[in-house]
Amino acid sequence: MIVTKDYNKIKQSLEKSCECPSPTTPPQHSIEGDSAYEVAVDNGFVGTEEEWLESLKGEKGEQGEPGISDIPGPPGPQGEQGEKGDKGDQGEIGPQGPQGNTGPQGARGESISLFEYTYNDTNVAPPATGTFRSNNDDAPSSTIIWIHKLDFEGIDRKAFLLIGLEGSIFYVQDINDSDIYAEYKLTADAIDSGNYVTMHLDYQEGNGDLIGNNRCILGIFAVGEQGPAGPQGPIGPQGPVGATGAQGVKGDKGDKGDKGDQGIQGIQGPQGIQGPAGATGAAGEDGAGFVDGDHGDMIISDNGMTILLDQNLKYDSKGVSVDGMGSVIVASNTSYGFSIIPFPCNILGWDVTADIAGNIVFDVKVGGVSIIGAGNKPTLSAQQSNAANIAGWATPSLPLNAKLEFIAVSAATVTRVTLTLYLFRLT
Repeated sequence: MIVTKDYNKIKQSLEKSCECPSPTTPPQHSIEGDSAYEVAVDNGFVGTEEEWLESLKGEKGEQGEPGISDIPGPPGPQGEQGEKGDKGDQGEIGPQGPQGNTGPQGARGESISLFEYTYNDTNVAPPATGTFRSNNDDAPSSTIIWIHKLDFEGIDRKAFLLIGLEGSIFYVQDINDSDIYAEYKLTADAIDSGNYVTMHLDYQEGNGDLIGNNRCILGIFAVGEQGPAGPQGPIGPQGPVGATGAQGVKGDKGDKGDKGDQGIQGIQGPQGIQGPAGATGAAGEDGAGFVDGDHGDMIISDNGMTILLDQNLKYDSKGVSVDGMGSVIVASNTSYGFSIIPFPCNILGWDVTADIAGNIVFDVKVGGVSIIGAGNKPTLSAQQSNAANIAGWATPSLPLNAKLEFIAVSAATVTRVTLTLYLFRLT
């Protein structure tokens, strides 16, 4: 494209084409002249009319300096909210607090061992493999029980049976009917009789008599021996010096006496009050759950009670912990949570353990109705821990997905407590 920029020449051509007759010239017919684009082409422009129009635009000038204004303009619209930033790093762990005072000595520990056997109503020893016998079919009259070392599934249980010491509780229950049970106290340590174990007993309580050839659950609530006394603690710091008394009248100087014997050590002062509970820490991540094994024994530690369970028998436990955060637990038929049981089961017994000796009574409901009824409710009565079977419970068997509700009926003194129900799975 050739562009001619001799605008004077173009102007002259335009003026020539637009000459008009003078006023004295007679009127003549006008002749239409060339357009500006045609005049440009006649003067050497090469290109379309659009290109010619574009060529008439001058070059863009330089940007002017910004104006001055003392009046700010209106604020612009609020921008969209930005995306949420990444989670910050966890802060450093704070310094460890001072060690608290040593608490009072706890009660003697207990443990529970549960096994499955078949009851044989022959009243003499020795029992056959997988069975146990007693010296009397009338439960209150039984004073000796013989238990074969191999249980219903052929597993050797002698070592566990021999943990029964004098004073331990022996519990037996029909596996299909929790209303048929008996509770005994061992009057002597369990005896190793070769292929079986002999136990001398004293009947405590129960209901009904065992039926021959029925499978049963045997439980030993073993009481451990009390440990030796701990070493004496160090002598406390010397107390402050008392105020100086008024000076007496100076007496005559006496003879020097013999050195006296060292006095006896004073009695130990009372234990100081317990400090306030620390603030609750942040909740940790959920831990991995237990997976049922096919063989072997499982040990569960719960509030000072050790439970030796056979996984093949599918024993389990459910419960609730209540923390008054340093205050006495509020208990006036107060609900403290729910627990869904994902399997049908029988309830075998209960355990209640508190931080200090005191009083509390629990009820357990399903669908708003007590499953204990007039039975023995989980209770502490001026106690720190207590455990028992479910004598007299209205509903000792639970269906699949039963939703338990734990109710604190009444409480005094205790500030922290845990209720545990021991269960036997039916599937």
